[in-house]
Amino acid sequence: PQLQEQVEGAPNFRQPMEQQGLPVFGTAAPTHDGLVAVCERISPRKEPILWINLRQEPMLYIHGRPFSVKERDEPFKAMENRGIQLADVEQAVVLLKLEVIAEARRSGGRLLVLDESPPATNSGLCAKGELLHYYEANVSGATVWTPREMFELARLELGVELSFHRVPITDEQAPHEEDFDAIVRHMQAAHAANPATRYVFNCALGRGRTTSGLSIACLTWRAIANDSQRAAWDTSSIKMLPPPPVATPDFAWGEYAAVVALTQLLPSGAERKAFVDCVIDANAHMQNLRADILPKKRAAENTDLAAKKREVALVTGRKYLERYMYLLLFNAYVCRKVDRKSSQYRPPLDSQRLPSFKEWLDEQGDESIG
Repeated sequence: PQLQEQVEGAPNFRQPMEQQGLPVFGTAAPTHDGLVAVCERISPRKEPILWINLRQEPMLYIHGRPFSVKERDEPFKAMENRGIQLADVEQAVVLLKLEVIAEARRSGGRLLVLDESPPATNSGLCAKGELLHYYEANVSGATVWTPREMFELARLELGVELSFHRVPITDEQAPHEEDFDAIVRHMQAAHAANPATRYVFNCALGRGRTTSGLSIACLTWRAIANDSQRAAWDTSSIKMLPPPPVATPDFAWGEYAAVVALTQLLPSGAERKAFVDCVIDANAHMQNLRADILPKKRAAENTDLAAKKREVALVTGRKYLERYMYLLLFNAYVCRKVDRKSSQYRPPLDSQRLPSFKEWLDEQGDESIG
């Protein structure tokens, strides 16, 4: 699907399942003005907004624009710190702010930054290449904000209930089981407080991590939505997994050996896969979390490519496959333990406590999942 609208200051903004009535939105890291514009767009009657930032790399707002820490040799790649805890990211952001303000103070209010576009003001362009190196002027404690501070400022400006949370996920990889649980927990609490809540997800570019977050949110939505909010989802365009053995696997539809084996362990595995594929295709504006595995597989098997490129493609493809399989498992968990309206639902033994996704996975055996 193509992006249907543009919001200035919020690249790659979209509402992937608008036709099904899902109040779930995605975007790249917004500017201050973009943040305000998104909130005004999705909350015209001051509906509450739950905003989940999926970035694990420390970032700040300077003069209302987002800047993040990058590796010197890989400025276009998000920093990886798989498994980092939320508290560690938040602490790193606070320390980064103090360091930036101190650096600017030593340089007379100037801070050397890198960007892909020229500065809005003539603050001294020093080099030009793939990235622009320039000095951001008038940098001080009054112009540098953490994301949490920026969202609080927007909340006060708009007079809307804007709740900011961070769920740090490594770029281009499957979320941890605890990340799934955090998103479910935040969405359940927000919906219980007000069923009209809007849900927004962002990462750096609004691509991989945002698409993962949107897919998790869409799968979660049916479990928490009221009867009036649950719309039928059309899966008629989705290819059903044929009964095993699959003689000629269709890799574009995720018919890898590991996926086929997993669906055999899941209750109504082929149907669960079709449902996940429906969500993935609806959220494929920036990345198709299933179909994008295949180009990596082909590259890894292409003997005309250099060994290093083949190795990178193999590692990336395995990460993509793992992400896809986690979504299949998560949908089975939602149907089995969260969505009381699902035909697959089985109440937990302790009726007062919902088992987490991680706990549910830990309970599963090798012969079946239920």
